[in-house]
Amino acid sequence: MNIEWDPIKAAANIKEHGVSFAEGASVLTDDYALTREDPDSFSEQRFVTLGMSATGAMLVLVYTGSPIPTGSSRAGKPTSRKGPCMKKVAAEPYRDIDFSKAKRGAVIKMEPGKTKISIRLDNAVIEHFRALVENAGAGNYQTLINDALLAYIQQSNMLEAVRQVVREELAPARPKARSARSRQAAAPIG
Repeated sequence: MNIEWDPIKAAANIKEHGVSFAEGASVLTDDYALTREDPDSFSEQRFVTLGMSATGAMLVLVYTGSPIPTGSSRAGKPTSRKGPCMKKVAAEPYRDIDFSKAKRGAVIKMEPGKTKISIRLDNAVIEHFRALVENAGAGNYQTLINDALLAYIQQSNMLEAVRQVVREELAPARPKARSARSRQAAAPIG
């Protein structure tokens, strides 16, 4: 699924709240997220999702449409002094949203053939793919990482196939073993 957002709003969200839309969108795949309709929205249908982002931050995501977000995301309140510090900012005046009747689970279900894993990558790798998503104004950096890994596998398989063909073509020609009948025909008479 492709998630789209306004690049201008995305830049403003990073500046205001310290959270990229790419990270915010990852909340939608959290299996334990809580989602409900926004009780304070009157002019349009909006949703509020509370969940864990791909980086492990607890975020509140407010978006229109379902399940494609176009709104904003902000850092949640830290639950432990031992955990990573989150920037304490308010996307809007504080309001108490009751999640007691919220739906639990991922808003965006995992595609068949995919497995959710936890992996540690260099910050430079993550920043590179996040920047690609932010510059495009849409997408998912995890999908881009997956696509890059698949391309590497395909390239490796193609490279191995080319090497095999070159080995076969450059191999010295071997004389074919003659059958017993052809050896008799070639034997001198006498």
